[in-house]
Amino acid sequence: MLPFDKVGSCTGPRTQKHIVDQVRSTDITDVFVFAHGWNNDWNVATKRYRDFIDGYLGLRRERGLETGRPLNPLLVGVFWPSTALVVGSEEGLRIAGGATDDRAAKHALRHGEVEAVAAELSERALPRFYELLDRDEISEIEALDLKEMLKPLLERTSEDDPAEFMANGDEESQGRQGDPTVATWRSYGAATPEERREDPHKIAEQVADFGRVPAAEPLVGASVLGKLDPRRILRLVTVQLMKDRAGTVGAKGVAPLLVELLGAANHQDTRVHLLGHSYGAKVCLSAVCYPSALPRQVTSMLLLQPAVNHRCFADDEYGRGGYHAALDRVNLPILSTYSTHDWPLRHVFQYAAHRTVDVNEIRIAADGRPDPYSALGGYGPWGLGDRAKLVDVRLPDERYNLGADAPHVYGVRASSTISGHGDINNVSTWWALDNLVTADPRGPA
Repeated sequence: MLPFDKVGSCTGPRTQKHIVDQVRSTDITDVFVFAHGWNNDWNVATKRYRDFIDGYLGLRRERGLETGRPLNPLLVGVFWPSTALVVGSEEGLRIAGGATDDRAAKHALRHGEVEAVAAELSERALPRFYELLDRDEISEIEALDLKEMLKPLLERTSEDDPAEFMANGDEESQGRQGDPTVATWRSYGAATPEERREDPHKIAEQVADFGRVPAAEPLVGASVLGKLDPRRILRLVTVQLMKDRAGTVGAKGVAPLLVELLGAANHQDTRVHLLGHSYGAKVCLSAVCYPSALPRQVTSMLLLQPAVNHRCFADDEYGRGGYHAALDRVNLPILSTYSTHDWPLRHVFQYAAHRTVDVNEIRIAADGRPDPYSALGGYGPWGLGDRAKLVDVRLPDERYNLGADAPHVYGVRASSTISGHGDINNVSTWWALDNLVTADPRGPA
């Protein structure tokens, strides 16, 4: 396990040196780098890594799978500070007392995200910030106050967001709708009849997995329609904050490790595989794309329900995605799963990703394109032409085509095997990894 802080500095430098020394001085054949999603603490992240490894090895034993070459792997689990919400046994104690204590108790379930966002604000803004968070509902004017406080976060751009949609709405559209950011906040939580037919407990479990939200919190229903609930607004801002942090950890922390691994002397045949779930996919993609160059290609990349923009690889009339470079820096086709059962990435992600864009963009366009800010793990890759292909998820005995004639990215339709955002440990995902491990590299590795 290799830990990083929120600015991407490795807090286990001796461990990192040991990892690189192992690749340089031993007969390691494959390095697997795993990256977890947001709100995974050390125990959760470690368990998910071990469960995936155990499941994959179990599949190999059960099916009698052969690698076709010697396999002496080194497994690296990235751990980054993604926890911003506090639930269950971590809930703060209720303390009887004055208004301050009441406020603390009221926000006990979410004090982690409050602190995470508050750390990004000016000291002068904090009293008003806490005052607004103490409300069950805020007015339009108060929402504008909150927006001004959150300006440093709301005006950030992200390398996987589509730049052509980042401009503010024009004055005419703002005059019709009011402030576009506040309009987006109003739209969040406005469930459609189709969404209301979903099992709320199932949805709560998925959103809890995506953001560790207390299951008791209302997630769907007419009662939240159009309401400016500051705690729900804070949820969107926290999702955005952790998205940015995942990119920072990938670019500033994992990227230097990747450069060292790929450049390890005398071991140019050592294969390097990246596996990322949710925001862990952003960690992996940022690590691959941030360096000006890599010593050689990464061998493979498996993205499981990636919480990045669905146009992050794009190159078409709408523009080039921020992670387009990954197509040429990963040797084998990138396998990226998406599922219609992933409620957070289908119905929540785009609201958090919208920053200053006009709220009218939050919809499926008339030509069938998803909302510009929709997730790769919810809708698959768009904007790549014949460099991407959507395919049904494969199960054992049916392999993916990973040869020279294969596309650069497979959008893997996995609704039949992935039942929710956190459902990443199953036969289909282990089989996808086996396909990548046993494939022959395409040209120079």
